[in-house]
Amino acid sequence: MEPETAIDRLLATPIVVINLGVEDFAENLEVQGAQVLHVIWTPPAGGDLEIIAILDKIL
Repeated sequence: MEPETAIDRLLATPIVVINLGVEDFAENLEVQGAQVLHVIWTPPAGGDLEIIAILDKIL
């Protein structure tokens, strides 16, 4: 039997995930047995670049 490599140890380690935004991704990972921390996040100003530029000026 060959010695265990770093890759073998990595692949045998349970997955721990930080999920930002899309909750479906977190749910699918949890169904597969992964430990998941889901963070509710949306881009600033809903991703509107014009509003982001205005906010950058006042903040």
